[in-house]
This record gives sequence, C-alpha cells and structure tokens, in this order.
Amino acid sequence: MAAAAAAAAMMLGGSAASAAIMIATYTGTVSSGVDKIGMFGSSLAGEQFKAVFKYDTDGGVSDITPTGAHAYGPGVMLDAYLEINGLISHVPTGYYGSVQQSTADVQHLSIYDDGAFQTYFYIGLFGVSPPLDLTDAYTRSSGETSARWAKYNYSTGQYDVELNLSSPTTLAVTTAAVPEPATWAMMILGFGLAGVGIRDSRRRRGVALA
Repeated sequence: MAAAAAAAAMMLGGSAASAAIMIATYTGTVSSGVDKIGMFGSSLAGEQFKAVFKYDTDGGVSDITPTGAHAYGPGVMLDAYLEINGLISHVPTGYYGSVQQSTADVQHLSIYDDGAFQTYFYIGLFGVSPPLDLTDAYTRSSGETSARWAKYNYSTGQYDVELNLSSPTTLAVTTAAVPEPATWAMMILGFGLAGVGIRDSRRRRGVALA
C-alpha cells in the first residue's frame, strides 16, 4: 500500500512525457472501385469515407533527414481502418506500417498479409508541407490525393475489394489521448488498494480455517 501511494505521489508530482502516439484522420470521397464481398456496401462511387491511421512514431525504424521524417516497420501502425456508409473495416496490425512527412507530402500506409489475403491501405497527400517532426499535430485541407484500399485474394488471384479514394480530402493529425498524471496516479492507487483487499481476504480465510 505504501509503495502504491509513493508511486502515485511521484506520478502526481511528475510531468507527462511527450506522446509519440498519433492519429491521422482523412475524409473524402470514393471515386471508383469494386466491392465484391459487400465489405462497405454497393455502388460506392461518390460515397463519403473516413480513414483513420493510429501509429507509434517510436514503434519501428526511424529515418530523419533535413527534408523529411519516416517511421516504418511492423511496430509502427497500431490501428488503421476505413469507414464508408457506417461500415468499418480494420487492417490487422503487426505486419507492416509506414508514415512519412516531407517538405512536399505526407503518406500513411498499412499492410497485412497472412498468405491467404493481403489488405493494402494507403493514402498520400501531395503538394502540402506538413511539419517535419512526426509528433507535431496539424491539419491540411488541400493537395493532390493518391489513395487506395484493396483486399487481394490469393486463391482467386483477384481483388475482393479495390477502391480508389479521391479529393477533396481533409487530413487532421492529432496527438492520441494519453492518461494525465493524476489519472495514472489514481489507477496505481486503485491497483494497490485491490492488492491490499486480496491479501486481507486471504488472511481472514486462513484465520477461519485455523
């Protein structure tokens, strides 16, 4: 209990570390494509979409130059999904993800391949100047877009879903919410109290059995 209280006090007195978890949200229009399995519905051309990439800038390999920053690898993308007509499909994570920001463009990519299917989700916004620090928040509402969602079926050799996503596209990159120090302190204190309760319960049972 004392240890939990001490840890809570340290958390309350300390400052929050800068977060490296970011969320990029795109909105725009489906320009063309096919959905043979009804993942998002039918007649999708002209429908509005929302695309979300949640990524850890410290989760993979980092490549930083004077003209840009790039993070890539299996540990970068924590979540990625596309929403159309209220229907959402996530790309399974842990295979490969990438985020890139340069003086001329920003790009997000999530790929999953299990040998039976490959899901490929990519959006790039060109002609823009995002911050070169991957942990900075920003918004862009113009630029030339290249975007694609595809699910390839290895057994048929065809795409079950293949969509092209087009402008106008708005991109908002924000810092993912992380618990405040006080919240962490309460969580730690709660765990400590739970541990004390379990120990007291076991002690009482031991006395009763004796």
